[in-house]
Amino acid sequence: MLSADDRKEEIISLIREGKYLDAIDQLLTIVSLEDDRTYREWWNYRTRGEINLAAKAYEYDEEYFQDMLLSRYIKEQHEFGTDPDGGPEDEIEPGILDADFAIDSWIFKLEELDNSSGMCSGSTRTITIDPGRTADEDALNVTLLHEMIHAYEYMLPEIYRQYVAVRLFQKLEPLIPDLMDLINADIQSEVREHSVLFMLKALDLDLRLNKPPGTVYSYGGT
Repeated sequence: MLSADDRKEEIISLIREGKYLDAIDQLLTIVSLEDDRTYREWWNYRTRGEINLAAKAYEYDEEYFQDMLLSRYIKEQHEFGTDPDGGPEDEIEPGILDADFAIDSWIFKLEELDNSSGMCSGSTRTITIDPGRTADEDALNVTLLHEMIHAYEYMLPEIYRQYVAVRLFQKLEPLIPDLMDLINADIQSEVREHSVLFMLKALDLDLRLNKPPGTVYSYGGT
């Protein structure tokens, strides 16, 4: 097996030869190997708190995020799918299932953060929670759910992010009378860090957890 340095040299050679697709394949291999190494290192040295945090995420994955995993919609998309010419699509289901939605491949860390309760890094597949949130179980749960929405947004291909947003809107509109007002206010806010999909999923979780609207969105703040 080539070392990372050997692979880098090979990439340089491929670029010089104009073999750009081969170079990209090699680069992706390096990234994949590095991700595997980082995950294994975290797995071997994770703390008891991080083990519990990951276990909680796996539980929430099953209980609250099946819509963002698309599992609720696969059968429906298979039934109604069409190809660009208007005929029936032979296979939609495998295309959806090919996407990588595995939260159990993510790293969960407890580390002090500056001016933040939690952080989600899609590029490293890492969710980090400030240890200060662990003193309050409810605050920890809300923070983890907030960051998990970011994680699923990162994993969802763009076309399916739009689809899930539409389905969440259809679900929430009869339950939240001022839903459009909330969306408009968020879009027009000066500091906007979240997508409409994020907001809709956060409101969905608020309802399912019997929390006031905005709880998950704002880490439990008002």
